[in-house]
Amino acid sequence: MTASLSHLFMRVADLPAARTFWVDQLGLLVLHEEAAGYLRVGGRDGFHLGIEQGDPGPPNALEIAVQVADVDDTYQALIAAGVPADTAPADQPWGRRHAWVRDPDNRRISIFS
Repeated sequence: MTASLSHLFMRVADLPAARTFWVDQLGLLVLHEEAAGYLRVGGRDGFHLGIEQGDPGPPNALEIAVQVADVDDTYQALIAAGVPADTAPADQPWGRRHAWVRDPDNRRISIFS
């Protein structure tokens, strides 16, 4: 039997704020959107994130990593848009350059290139 990851699902306190963060600020594509409070976003690799209005739970229960073309440029754009930052871009021992920011529900999000 072979399995593959399809998507990640999470609840957010403010769906419009989440849409702004994931789509407008991080650049993921809207794959599906329902007026009833559900949004699915993704990239070009087929993996996607389902987002629904509801209780987001504890902010550190989940960390999402998003690959971007240029982590330094993306980080500066996010900071300029008022997104809270944890850690500025830095080269990591595993060979990627990462920065950590917070989404509207205070979840730790890794952006890397």
